[in-house]
Amino acid sequence: MNNSEKCQNIAIAQEYTAQSAVMVYPEEKEAMEELMKAYSLDLREKIVKAHLVEKYSIRQVSARLSVSKN
Repeated sequence: MNNSEKCQNIAIAQEYTAQSAVMVYPEEKEAMEELMKAYSLDLREKIVKAHLVEKYSIRQVSARLSVSKN
């Protein structure tokens, strides 16, 4: 898995890991937390919800919420 794919997986799993049964490895969790710090908690929750609950693709989420897909 390349760095870009890890970043995408990490962003997806943030906040909704337990509720959606997404497996996150400890090293990915640390990287995920570091990458997502730049966004407010509210925005991070919207990003993950849009992808996991509303089933938007990463590209659709980034366009919809005006965030980087990385």
